[in-house]
Amino acid sequence: MSLRVVWQKSGEAEVESCDSKAIVLLSSISAPPGTPLTGTLPSGTEVQVKVHVCKKQPGEPARFRIQGRLFNASRKVKDELGV
Repeated sequence: MSLRVVWQKSGEAEVESCDSKAIVLLSSISAPPGTPLTGTLPSGTEVQVKVHVCKKQPGEPARFRIQGRLFNASRKVKDELGV
């Protein structure tokens, strides 16, 4: 899966995996556990993620693997993510 999410506050992420219980993204920004992130999918649909884990990945530029869950996800968001 290679959908791109553009974060509302700044930065972007690539969706690595997503199922009914979890989403994993490789992000250009970090976010502490508990943080709600809001972004936009390529279609313009808004997606919200509640962060569970955020770990810096080796290499440059800095990337962060964010594990979390979708919240307030509409059927349209779930369909677009393949959930």
